[in-house]
Order: sequence, then structure tokens, then C-alpha cells
Amino acid sequence: MTQINFSTTNNAVTHLGRNLYSSTPPALAELVANSYDAYATKVDIKIEKSYIIIADNGKGMSIDELNNKYCKIGNPKQSEVAINGLPQRKPMGKKGIGKLATFSIGNQYEIFTKTKDDSQWINFMLDYNEMLKNDPYVAKIRFLNELPSEYSNYMNFDSGFIVKIFDLRRKFTQTSESNLTNQLSKRFYLTSNDFSLKIDNKDIELSKNSYYNDLQLVLYFGYKEDEIKAIFNNANIIIEEFQDNDTNISSYIRNNKIKGWIGSVEKPKDLSKDGNGAFVIAYMNNKIADENIFKNKPDARIASQYIVGEIQVDFLDTDNDPITSSRQGLDESNNDVKIFIDNMDKIRRKFISKWNDFRMRNAVDTLPERIKNNDSYKEWLSKLTEDEKTINNKLLSLFVTRLNDDSEIYSKEVNSMITSIANVVNNISIDEIDKEINEISEDAKSVFRLMSKFMEKIAKAEQIQTADIIDRRLKAIDRLEKLMNDSTSTEKIFQDHLYNNPWLINPYWNTNNDINFERIKEKYIKIRSEDKDKSGRIDILIKVQEEKYPIIIELKKNNPKDHALVTYSSLYDQIKKYKQGVKQSLTEPNKDDIRLEDIKAICIISESTSTDETNRINITSREFEKLKDDNIEVYTYAELLEKAKNMYKEFMENIKKSKIVPSLS
Repeated sequence: MTQINFSTTNNAVTHLGRNLYSSTPPALAELVANSYDAYATKVDIKIEKSYIIIADNGKGMSIDELNNKYCKIGNPKQSEVAINGLPQRKPMGKKGIGKLATFSIGNQYEIFTKTKDDSQWINFMLDYNEMLKNDPYVAKIRFLNELPSEYSNYMNFDSGFIVKIFDLRRKFTQTSESNLTNQLSKRFYLTSNDFSLKIDNKDIELSKNSYYNDLQLVLYFGYKEDEIKAIFNNANIIIEEFQDNDTNISSYIRNNKIKGWIGSVEKPKDLSKDGNGAFVIAYMNNKIADENIFKNKPDARIASQYIVGEIQVDFLDTDNDPITSSRQGLDESNNDVKIFIDNMDKIRRKFISKWNDFRMRNAVDTLPERIKNNDSYKEWLSKLTEDEKTINNKLLSLFVTRLNDDSEIYSKEVNSMITSIANVVNNISIDEIDKEINEISEDAKSVFRLMSKFMEKIAKAEQIQTADIIDRRLKAIDRLEKLMNDSTSTEKIFQDHLYNNPWLINPYWNTNNDINFERIKEKYIKIRSEDKDKSGRIDILIKVQEEKYPIIIELKKNNPKDHALVTYSSLYDQIKKYKQGVKQSLTEPNKDDIRLEDIKAICIISESTSTDETNRINITSREFEKLKDDNIEVYTYAELLEKAKNMYKEFMENIKKSKIVPSLS
């Protein structure tokens, strides 16, 4: 019997396959890219509960090619000779390791392949666990005159490559399949008609992405005007070409033949449909090279939540590999990559300036329909002077992210903001408002602090009513500070204090008279698994109207005597267990479709972490970001304290100074 031998030295199938792909979309994208490189014109993906099939009508492989190419792991990929009159394609793959991505999806896969020159299909099986044990790994070949009946849709392929993956590592639901469709669409940028991709017989659009229809403003570079208009055939989009007063950026774009655009959507949730939020993608040879080139350039400005973009970076495809060793994005230690991102960041800043002007001019138009069409609000607007209208627009634009979220949950908050802005416009001089707006930084914290400052001046009656509540909260803040400064304070004391004052975690939680607010201390939960039932104790479980599912509050005190070492893995595993328990306790009929990332968790630690061996909380800043991606937020008690102080102490001091109420304490 014919056989082929795979070299699996140094656990290559683990390091170059399973460990490189943490989720299904990028792994499947590698297999689709292989089909493209093999000059396939059709790629079909079929997803079932127990297996996935990826089939293409590309060149296929002969026995010699399997031995000399497919079995050689890590050899640089060579351009294939075009077939069927197709134009030459520049390879998407580079390292010849994309085939190993299959093992991040399932533990076993079966291959059927045939070239035009062969009369029979070649069939063999690969097993991840067996490949780990045996070097070389021997795959036995079968020759088939025709494909098995389950592949009847591909019987007419003169050549091709079919992969069936089973013993899947992840469960597929309707939600995850929909997300996969969006993610695969985003991972390729192909405008020609000689390549099609389908998932379960549904065509995947590869020349545009779902967010194109939500764009309002676009700044483009490198494209000709007719090219960019062909991409965005939506007449409602404002499209402008990037103009650089300093010609260095324009020269950089022109010399490297970079094409791209940066744009903004109407609402941040228009970008969350793909599961990632705001991002600017880099494509290399029509395949995604980086899901967000600005991931390491955080920006606190409001605009950053609305920005999306796509940039073609074929010029980076050189022998000096610009992709990280994890295959998860551009390598920013590469000098060419660093220069590229720095130049694109300058364009992003230029775009943000344009976006600020755009949203200010159109602030009223972006309000929820129920507010724009409200007779009382329209009448109020009509009585404003032009200067007052300008100030109103500026204030609205500062709160654009909150005002855009006019869901049933936040409608009262939106109404309150609109009313507060109207009060400010009515009661504070235009010059004073304008001066204050121009002096603040455009992060959410500064914006809300500014609004608090304005409202302090015009809401004396409300201050009288709320002074007692504020005073009690100030005492709770002082108590938290004393607990922090006392090294003997136990975790139990912190737990009791936060349970009694949950607004210390989130100042917007209404704990006094909101019937939709619930909290449970030391919530015991059961976690059902295939092996056995486990139990867990959540420090505090909170239910609020703003969140669909209960919020997990976990406390960690940095005390080397009383607590085990807390690492990223231990914290992630603990929170994951709690999320599973919360999910299982829900009563929703479709709770199986709920992702663990949809359930929010907040971890509060006693101080900043470090790698010092005496420090019992050992988590890096990079790992904090990974936790955040899984909807696990981490705060220190010091951060809670600072936030609470900023919100309440300044407010109370102003009340006392203005002698609205007597100061008896």
C-alpha cells in the first residue's frame, strides 16, 4: 500500500498549528487561502455538529506533490502555475504551515485530492494525537475511482482538494456560525469574479464587509476617485481624499503603492456586529494581515469607538517577514511595520479632526428619532440663537456615544442627558461653556466631569435634596480608604463594604430605589460538567437593568500569607467556571447560544500587580487586555477610590462652599 511520511519533529503540529490559532475563523481562513493559492474558483464550507468539510476545485495534488510539498512542514511557499486561463495569483500563504491550522479546529481530518492528470482520487487520514507520538508519521494512501456519496456535490470537479475535519474542539451554534460568516468575509478582500466562497450554500461577500452600509464619513488615500466610489456605492456616504500639508505622508503612500481608507459609522454598535468593535484592518495579498493595526495605540477620544478602516499593505510582503511568529498580526518590532503604523496613525488623527467637525454639525440629526420628532424639543430648538445652537451641538457631540444607545435600557439616561444639556444651554453663558469645552480632554471621564460642573451651577434645589445621600457616600469613600491603608483588613471586610455600597464599583448603579437592582453576597453555584458536578462561591453577584445577565464580582487581596498566587490562567479559569455556573442557572430558553464572553465579570484587586515573587497577584498588562477581551474587567481598589472621589467629593465641597446647606460634619 502506498504511503506518505510527515516529519513531526519538535511537536511542529502543536507549535505551528494548534497553538497559532486561538479561534476557528483564522484557522479556516488559512485553509481557504490554501485553496486560493491552488487556483480554486470555488470553495465550499459545510458545517455540521460533528464535522466540517472544506472543498475546492483547485489544482489538487499528486503523490509526488504530497511528498514534496504537503508533507514538508515549514518550507517557504512557492507560487503555483496558473490553470484554466486564470490570471497569476500572488500567494496568500508564506510559510507552508497553513495546513496545520486544521488541528486547531479538530483532532482528526481526512483528505481527498486529485489533479487533472490523475484518473483517481487520493485519500488519506491525519490524526493529531498520533502525529505527536510518531516521527515520522506515516499516512496510508487509498486510491478511489470516485468520491464517496457524501461528497456528491463535488463529483464534477476535474481536480480539487477536500478536507473533512472531525472530533471537533469547539461546539458550533447558530450564533457562532453567523459570527464565522462575518469573520471570514472580513479576512479576505477579493474584487475579482474568479473566486467564490460559500458556507452551507450561502455566498460570502469578499469584496465588501457588513459595516460598509453603516459608514457616514470616509477619508481615502492611494485610490483613484472612481475606484473608491466603486467600493462605496452608497450615495449617503461623504467621501473625501486625504490631503497632506506635509507631503511626507503622501509621498510614503505613493512610493509604497498603499491603498486604503479610514471611516466612521453612525453608532459604535454598528461595528460590534462582527464581535470586535472599532478596528482598522491591514490586508496583504488580499488576505488579512492584522485585524487592528492600532491595537497597541490606544486612544481615549470618543472618535476611536466609531472608527473603522481597511488598508492594502502588499509592499510589506518581503523576505523580512512582517507577520508575528504567532501569525496573529503585524510584527511591530519590524521597523518597516513600525513606520507604516506611525504614518497611518497620522492619517487617523487627521480623520478624527474631520469627524469632530462632522459630528458637531450633525449632532441633532444623529439623535434618536423619538427625540428629534418630539414637539417640545423641536420648539425648544427653534427658539435658540445661532450661537446657542452651536453650543448645543458641541455638548451633544461630547455625549454622542451615550446618546446613540437609545435602547429601552438606556432611554431614561438619554432623556436625562438631553434635558441636562438643555438646562446648561439655558442657564450658563455661551462664553463660559465654550471655554470649558475647549479646555477639556475628550475622554469620557473628563466629559462627565465637565457636565457635573455645569449641573452644579444650575441645580441647587436638586443638590439640597441629594446632599444627605452624597454625604453618606463620602463617608463610605473614607471608609474604603481607611480599609486600604490598614494592612490587617481582610478580604471579608472589603466584601461586606462593597456589598453594602456597590455604587463604589459603578457610580451609575442606582441602589436606593431601583427595583431592577439585586445583589447577592457569597452566591453558591453548581457547575454541571461531563465528568462531575462542581461548585463555586461567587463573592458578589449583581443584577442590574443595564446588563442582560448577572455580573460576577470577584475580590483578590494581595496578601502573601493568606492567599495563593493569582496568575492570568488561574483567574481566567476561576471566572470561566463562575460564568459557566451563571449561564447554567439562567432560565432563558436559548441559553445554550449564550457565549461566556456575554457574561460580564469584574475583578477587584488590592493593589497593582508585579512579577516580584512576594507579590501574590502576578498578571501582566498584556494579560489584563486579554481578560478584557473576554469581558473580564480588572480594577484596583485605588482606582475605585479615585473614581468615587472625583464624582462625589468635588460635588459636596461646592455645596458646602456655596452654603446651600449647613455643614454639620
